[in-house]
Amino acid sequence: MAALKHDTHSADWPSGPDGALCLAEWFRRRAEEAPDQPVLTFQGQTWSRGEMYDHVRLLSGHLAKLGVRSGDRVAYFGFDHPILLAALFAAARIGAIFVPLNFRLSSAELIDIVKDAGVHTMIVDEVHEEVAEQNGEQLGCRAMLCVSAIVSMIEAAPAGQEGPLFEKNIVSAAETAL
Repeated sequence: MAALKHDTHSADWPSGPDGALCLAEWFRRRAEEAPDQPVLTFQGQTWSRGEMYDHVRLLSGHLAKLGVRSGDRVAYFGFDHPILLAALFAAARIGAIFVPLNFRLSSAELIDIVKDAGVHTMIVDEVHEEVAEQNGEQLGCRAMLCVSAIVSMIEAAPAGQEGPLFEKNIVSAAETAL
């Protein structure tokens, strides 16, 4: 069996305390084995394993710059989008807990769930941005990111660049609602 290169930007542990493989490490290995294999098609665009893992690396680097650490919560509030998958693996890569939120939640339900989960950073799509803006202060998140801003920055990133690179699009809950 070939030795795998250690990804120094992943969590210090490639597997959990019980020896189970970390979700992010599992995806990194799949990307390394077959980087050109298609992994996702969305709205007519297909991403390979390698491309998706580049997105995961960029987003995890950015989340870490925002202060997300192992055990923190990263939520996604929106419709299906490739960033949802990238956020899942990016959160796992730094040991954070991914919290997918139902896009049908009322404002009151959203506030209750986000506060109860103790969400550090929430990623929101354009359709749900207004709900997040209206409730931003009550949600108590330290940061919120818009899917379109993440996509724009990923597309503008040089190949192989590690995050963080989204500073212009960071919005702190202390500065504004969204």
